[in-house]
Amino acid sequence: MERRLQEGYARMERGDIEGAELVLSDILRDYPLEPNACNFMGLVRKRQGRFEEAQALHRKAITSIPEAGGFHHNLANTLGILGRVPEAIASYREAIRLEPGLADAYLNLGKLLWEMGQSQEAFALAESGLKAAPTDPELWSLKGQILSKCCNGEASLECHRRALSLAPRNAYAWGTYGDSLLTLGEPRAAIQALQRCSELKPNDGGPQQQALLAHQYTGDLPPAELSRLHREWSRRFLAQVPEPVWECDRAPERRLKIGYLSPDFRTHSVMMFLEAILEYHDRSKFCLHGYDVSALPSDAVTESVKMRMDSWRKAEWNTASELAELIRQDGIDILVDLGGHTGGGRLDAVALRPAPNRLFWLGYPGSTGVEAFTARLTDAVVDPPGEEPLSAEAPCRLSTGFHCFTPDPLAPDVAPLPALERGHVTFGSFNKLAKHTPELLKAWAQLLRRIPGSRLFMKAEGLEDSYPRDRILEFFREEGVGPSRLDLLGRISSPEGHLGLYGRVDLALDTFPYNGVTTTCQALWMGVPVVTCEGPWAASRYGASLLRQAGLSEFIARDLDDYLRIATAWASDLDRLSNLRVGMRDQLRATPLLDGPRLTREVEGAYRSLWRTWCQAQA
Repeated sequence: MERRLQEGYARMERGDIEGAELVLSDILRDYPLEPNACNFMGLVRKRQGRFEEAQALHRKAITSIPEAGGFHHNLANTLGILGRVPEAIASYREAIRLEPGLADAYLNLGKLLWEMGQSQEAFALAESGLKAAPTDPELWSLKGQILSKCCNGEASLECHRRALSLAPRNAYAWGTYGDSLLTLGEPRAAIQALQRCSELKPNDGGPQQQALLAHQYTGDLPPAELSRLHREWSRRFLAQVPEPVWECDRAPERRLKIGYLSPDFRTHSVMMFLEAILEYHDRSKFCLHGYDVSALPSDAVTESVKMRMDSWRKAEWNTASELAELIRQDGIDILVDLGGHTGGGRLDAVALRPAPNRLFWLGYPGSTGVEAFTARLTDAVVDPPGEEPLSAEAPCRLSTGFHCFTPDPLAPDVAPLPALERGHVTFGSFNKLAKHTPELLKAWAQLLRRIPGSRLFMKAEGLEDSYPRDRILEFFREEGVGPSRLDLLGRISSPEGHLGLYGRVDLALDTFPYNGVTTTCQALWMGVPVVTCEGPWAASRYGASLLRQAGLSEFIARDLDDYLRIATAWASDLDRLSNLRVGMRDQLRATPLLDGPRLTREVEGAYRSLWRTWCQAQA
């Protein structure tokens, strides 16, 4: 018996799943309750994708030996795949209770809780796991990943170095290292780490997907190459299925079911641009369905969105096929994906074509590369006519822009121009760290040198951490700008406090090549104009699109020299800058950027046009 069990397990470890199945089936035929055979066969079924059978076999093994922590751990892994997360968490905890030295249980439970936003408990599990297994590289990697998000960059990188020294060919170690580098504002180094992860685990699309986002920050790739990489990722890692035959009412003017799919139905920038659409939708013509695929906790924004939906599905743990089937069962006519390649996005479900029309909007800059999309909502600034070959989705261009910003009702009043009181101009940028490339910082240093006494106020999540802060200060020092002219501030938990900081900024500087979106709109609402530089692809044209919507085209630069010229000219005319600031909110209220009813009607018109086109094609 023991020899046959060992043979079955060895075959499974070698990848001989059929051989392992034969050996274990033979044992279970003679001894149907043999616990180790049940456990090993559960692992075989898991490898075969037969997860319900796998969890049943693990439970049978546990019934025979309930004190076997490894059995509980294997059950937890399978339950997690099935989306039965509370049961999986309980099984992981039981495994740890029974076998405190079981490092994989600490690791897998820590990963799961980290994904759910429970960072403190995930960190505690990583620490406890390292006490049991101090040379486990993946526990060091998990700890490093958490530390990078908790603003301890130096300690984070030390954990990753430790992990890679223990296991230089561990894909998970390289992947978490790349994730931490991106968090710490080093996208080029992150891409290298993520590519190494992909080399070691070529069938995992996650690292390459994260690298696609990192490439947006660097601006190193020409638009055609960026487009090619997105399409290549889609064709390699997403299911390629033919268009289904749809049995549905094809009346072109009937009430349509619109499905909104997002990992960001909570306090998130995407919701600042969706809120008005949900508020002003014509419910007599459109029925709204929400698909929440985030594992993070719900909040007040989530509840507000739910109230505006006709139906709501919580589907964070559903497989791609399960999620696609939910959408089909709900009879969705137009599925609107709001996530794309960002964290928690479900392009895997979109690729299964779960609705007659699939539309992308808001959550990711430019084309996703996913040809299963019918169209993508955009405008002629972000996607100029003639660039259609760069997009996997058909661009559906709205007339005056595809964003409608909803200001925070608790935003403080616009403060007077600070330069009038302080005697010097303060430039500001509140964009994320990864957007602050060396090329951008070099341009800002040049601007500061041009204008004696001027200062730069940078605020970004992570700048409370000495690692990125010291790196930025040293960069400017090498460019001839001392630290006394820089103000660096990290995350502010209060939205009102965050917005109030614009009272310290005279003129905002947009990042490039990856422009700001929410930060640009917030700055404008707080009376601070934003200088942007229009570039060659979508992520570098968002600023131009938003400023044209806001009636502020004079702040759009053609190139770096123009960017510096515009910033210098406005910083030298404080009276003009002050007058603009005072009247900024009234000006914005009269523009398309804040006109919710207008954009909603245009979005609805796009939905109806897509539906009519589809109905005509089916005739």
